[in-house]
Amino acid sequence: MSKPLLIALDLQHRGKPGKWRDRGASFEGRDELDYTTVVCNAADDRLRELGHECVVISDGDYSDRWNRSSRYGAGIHVAMHWNASGTPDMGDRGEVY
Repeated sequence: MSKPLLIALDLQHRGKPGKWRDRGASFEGRDELDYTTVVCNAADDRLRELGHECVVISDGDYSDRWNRSSRYGAGIHVAMHWNASGTPDMGDRGEVY
């Protein structure tokens, strides 16, 4: 196995200053934050099974999250977001940056 990585998982739609209650759009009774949390937790579990270390960042401004990721020494920063548009042309999908 290759050397384990420290991976920062950035849980979007949570903790942005001035929008602490922003959970994103809702679709079929669930908020974007609900979907993002499920995907983030699954990624965290799987990456740990593969021998990597993870840190979940879920608060602060976006630039602060990136800076914190660097301070932790993360080799990879994954910003996780989910769109709960409810429209066929946009779809309901996850996005990873």
